Amino acid sequence: MEIKQFLEAVNFLRKEVDKELVANQIGTLLAVMDREGITIPEVAEYLDIPPSTVARSVKILSRYQVKSHVEGFDLIFAEPALENRRRYALSLTIKGRELKSKLEKVLEEGGC
Repeated sequence: MEIKQFLEAVNFLRKEVDKELVANQIGTLLAVMDREGITIPEVAEYLDIPPSTVARSVKILSRYQVKSHVEGFDLIFAEPALENRRRYALSLTIKGRELKSKLEKVLEEGGC
């Protein structure tokens, strides 16, 4: 992805999801869009951030932010990974898949 495309992706996600999305949340979402089934530790390694930061981003990008019962963005969900039930695999929700489709179209057309 070129710098211009990256900026277009960031701007698009902030317009479509929330203008207050931060880099860690955008990075986590893009990592899941790129590779569904990726685990929290894998995202952390890929983005070079602590797993706890990824976990916080996952809560915000999921349907509910568990303890506060505040609605999240409902873009990804976590479920126990098949190969290791202590790890969680991250996948896109229907809403997340729709967002990914829109993002891909915007990037193909060359602009927001």
